[in-house]
Amino acid sequence: MVKKIKQYILIRKDLKDIPLGKIMAHCGHAPLTAIEIYKKRKNYETNEMYNHRMTRFYDWYENNQTKIVKSINTLIKLENIIEKVKARNLPYVMLKDVSMDIYILAAVGPITDQEAKELRIWRLSNFK
Repeated sequence: MVKKIKQYILIRKDLKDIPLGKIMAHCGHAPLTAIEIYKKRKNYETNEMYNHRMTRFYDWYENNQTKIVKSINTLIKLENIIEKVKARNLPYVMLKDVSMDIYILAAVGPITDQEAKELRIWRLSNFK
C-alpha cells in the first residue's frame, strides 16, 4: 500500500489585521523553504536516514506535491505542534513576517497521513 504524503501549511487565524495577499505570499515561501531545509539535513543524519527522507521527498514531489492548508488559533498552539514535529525529527519551517516581526504560519512535511493524525494536524479546520 502506498502511503499518502502531504505537506501541511498551518496559518494563524488570530491575525485578523494581516492582508490576505501577505498571507498568500508567505504560503508561497513556506513549502519551498521547508523543502530546502529538508534537503540540507544530510550533514546531520546517517546516509540511511538521509536516503529515506529523500525517497519520501521525491515520492511527494513526483505525485502532485499535495498541500493541505489548515487554520490554527494562536501562536502558542502553532508552537506546540512544531515542538512535536521537532521531537519526531520531521521537516518544518516557521515563517515570520519581517516587517511585522510576527510568525504568520508554518509548513510541516512532507509527512504521511498517519504522522498528521499523530500530530493532530488533521483535526485542525481548513483555512477559509
